[in-house]
Amino acid sequence: MAKETIKVKGKEYTISQAIETYGSEGVNGNNLRSRLRKGWTTIKALTTPIRVPQKGFIVKCLHCKDDIVTYSYYKTKYCSKKCKDTYAKVKGLLKGENNPNFGNTWSKERVEEFSKFKKKQFAENPELRWEAGKANRGVKLSKERIHRMFKDRPPRSFYNIKHSEETKRKIGFKSSAKFTPKFNRRLRETNERLGNWIPLKDKPSRVIYDSTANWVVNMWNFATGSELKLLRNVGIFNPYTNTEGVVRDHIYSRAKGFKLGVFPEILRHPENCQILLHSDNSIKRGGCEITLNRLFNNIRNTEFKWKEQNTVLDLIKRYRKGERWISPFKESK
Repeated sequence: MAKETIKVKGKEYTISQAIETYGSEGVNGNNLRSRLRKGWTTIKALTTPIRVPQKGFIVKCLHCKDDIVTYSYYKTKYCSKKCKDTYAKVKGLLKGENNPNFGNTWSKERVEEFSKFKKKQFAENPELRWEAGKANRGVKLSKERIHRMFKDRPPRSFYNIKHSEETKRKIGFKSSAKFTPKFNRRLRETNERLGNWIPLKDKPSRVIYDSTANWVVNMWNFATGSELKLLRNVGIFNPYTNTEGVVRDHIYSRAKGFKLGVFPEILRHPENCQILLHSDNSIKRGGCEITLNRLFNNIRNTEFKWKEQNTVLDLIKRYRKGERWISPFKESK
């Protein structure tokens, strides 16, 4: 009976001769024939080694101390990624210069590309934007907590760089510029849908009125004369750091304005703003120090450059013709 032969690199060999000449570790007649039946080339079938099962080692997870079966005694040290991350956090293995990404920065092109990607992702799934910020939502970020979070940042990180007052003003201006009517509307729709904000239709008219009549700019820039001197001497009121400071107050109160149906945009005009001590404002208790007609005249003759001046003058005309403010939203009660 003729012996079985195969052709390797143009020459005829018996199975045993081919394995002896070209065979890799573990290759024998049976697995060679099996490979050839599966369509392997002759040279690949001969030279690809057979994987021999390794004997495993039993080691203990560094974090939870559970037994692990591993085939790489020196590499496997944890039973899961969670254990690995927790152990590294507890031991501080990835802090500061020990972190493989320490000092690495993204290129401008990569930052822009990632920014476009995230904007598209959040636009398609607004709930994802909310989920992305839940880690510290509702958590009070004390100075100690902030220091623990950022103390290992590189020297040029935002935490270690101290901004000048001019830079702070520029940052504040650019930050506030994003709150356009379109942005605010979308923000409210998203938070109402997620149940985080009370829908405007469910809010009492008085709450909506007070909010609309509130100052739309800081108003401190309109301080003159004795008010400006008082502001410079005692500073702005803060319940924690400056309880003796000054506050902004509506000369014609919002409570009276709401009762009479005065358009709230009128009450947030600079002519209706006074700066006084917080203690004096507490004594006032919503009283009015001016008549409505006097306020209207002051607004008409104002020297302030107010961005809503024309709108307010139109609302005063409408009020004098008998029109009154009503909530643009239907109350639930």
